[in-house]
Amino acid sequence: MVSRNRQMATWKWGFLGFFLGVMLVLAWAKPARASEFYLFGSAGIPQQDARMPDKDTFCEKILPCNTQTNGTAWQLGAGWKFKDEWHGIRLAVQGAYTDWGRTNLQSLIVPDSHYNFSTGKCIYDCDKDDQIAINAHWRIKSFGVTAVPNYQYKDFNFFAEAGLAAVWTDGQVYAKFPNASAYVSCGHDCEDGASATSLGIPVGAGFTYTRFKVQPFFKFNHLQIFNNGNSAPQ
Repeated sequence: MVSRNRQMATWKWGFLGFFLGVMLVLAWAKPARASEFYLFGSAGIPQQDARMPDKDTFCEKILPCNTQTNGTAWQLGAGWKFKDEWHGIRLAVQGAYTDWGRTNLQSLIVPDSHYNFSTGKCIYDCDKDDQIAINAHWRIKSFGVTAVPNYQYKDFNFFAEAGLAAVWTDGQVYAKFPNASAYVSCGHDCEDGASATSLGIPVGAGFTYTRFKVQPFFKFNHLQIFNNGNSAPQ
C-alpha cells in the first residue's frame, strides 16, 4: 500500500514565467500624475523550478522521476495606480488570474513500508517487480493580489511586485501497481488532493513602454507554492 503521507511534489515547487503582454491605462484626470485604472493581459513561457523535495512526494531519491512543463502560461488582471509619489515611486495594487501551463510527471516509487524517508533508500523488495509506476498531469492556476511599486524613466516604467495568491490545480494521477497490466486512476481522494487550494507568494519584475495608451510590457514572475498535504494512490 502507498499511504496518505505522500504529497504531490508540485505544492513544494515554484513556477517561473516570462510574460509578454499589453496594458490598457485609463487615467481619471488630465494631469500626468492622475490616479490610473488599468487592465492587462499577457502570455508567456512557464518553467517549473527543478528543486525536488526528497520525501513525502511522488518522487524518491532512489528511483527515476521525470517532469516536463509545457503549454503556454497566460495572465489576465486589473490594477489601480495611485497618484501620490515618494521619491519618484508610485504604488499600484493589482489582482491577476494566472494559468501556469501544464506539467506532466512520470516516476517509479516503492510503498512507504519499503522506503526510509530519512536516508532516501529502499529497505527491502526494491526490484522493478515491486515498484509502482506513477503517471500524472495537472495545470497549476492562481489568483493573486500584489503591491506594485513603479518608477518612470522617460518612456519606460519599471516595476516590481509581491503579494499573496490562492493556488489550485486541475489534473489527475494514475498508478500502475506491481503485476498490473494497466494504469488505474488513484481515485476520489487523489482527485480532491489535486484540486485542493494552497497558498502561494507571487513576485515579479519588469518594464512597460508607456508612450501609448495601450502599453506593451515584459515581465518575469515567480510563484512559490507552499505544501498542502495532498493524497496519493491508496
